Amino acid sequence: MPPMTDEQERVTSSFQDMSEWLKSPLGSTLLKAEKNTLEGMINRRFGYHLLQMSCADIVIHEDSPIGHKICLTPTEH
Repeated sequence: MPPMTDEQERVTSSFQDMSEWLKSPLGSTLLKAEKNTLEGMINRRFGYHLLQMSCADIVIHEDSPIGHKICLTPTEH
């Protein structure tokens, strides 16, 4: 794999920072509120594909009945 560019390193660092912030008390509270709001909507939606675009390393769509789920984040897992 080729070395990362400065921009890629900056995005990766920001992604990691956001993931860490979501583990803080304030970030955890925000994430819980977002999950509670989205779970009520996601569980009742039908479709063939679900795309979660996220700025952090989290998955919110676990309980969705949709079969094909994709999570798009700024870094590879």
